[in-house]
Amino acid sequence: MLKKDILDLIDNFEREIWKFDDNDKLYNDMHYIYSIEKEIKTSDESNIKPIYDKLIALIGMIRFKYGFESIIIKSNQELENLKEIIEGFSLNSNDIINQYNYISKNKNMDFIKNNYENKQGKEGLYLAIESLKSLITNDEYRKLLNKSQINNVLIDCVKLNNGIANIN
Repeated sequence: MLKKDILDLIDNFEREIWKFDDNDKLYNDMHYIYSIEKEIKTSDESNIKPIYDKLIALIGMIRFKYGFESIIIKSNQELENLKEIIEGFSLNSNDIINQYNYISKNKNMDFIKNNYENKQGKEGLYLAIESLKSLITNDEYRKLLNKSQINNVLIDCVKLNNGIANIN
């Protein structure tokens, strides 16, 4: 991983946040990403791995708080405890990496409700959501996906359930 790759990751994430809930909290939390950007620009290439790990955790937590992941979490009462953990956690914490890893390892997809179950004419959408859920709960298939791809599958489930599957 080179500095340029990490800076590109930050740029790509900045382009992604336009889809998130637009609020002051998001923009306040983004200053942690910008501080990482400054740190990367001034750091030595040999010390970049811990900075990268922290950046990945920060991006992940921001997605949990404001992205499509937050829609999943906020719309399910079973995830109230997870919502409280995410909302109460400071992005300035020294434990951000462990906290992110703890939250992101949830493989139980039962909380994703399928809005198309037993609805005539929607069989294809029902099967699509069930297929996406099984993709990330099956350990053999999950090994083939990286964290970003798993997040994309979760996002696709939300898009399908909310009738906005054509969003890029």
